[in-house]
Amino acid sequence: MFFAAVLPQFVERDHGHVPLQMTVFGLVFAVIALFFDSVWGLAASTARAWFAGSPAASPRSAAPAAS
Repeated sequence: MFFAAVLPQFVERDHGHVPLQMTVFGLVFAVIALFFDSVWGLAASTARAWFAGSPAASPRSAAPAAS
């Protein structure tokens, strides 16, 4: 629905091949989304590793387990 609402304003009918232009715009969007989602995933992984190595995250500072 997003592509049908937003992308047509960027299509140049004079250049022809409107379906091809829409396909290219959709693929560019998907590649950009994949790249930035990957960056977010790597950043979250790095942050998790950093927080896991933090002294505040040591088992001694955790609440005792209920028995």
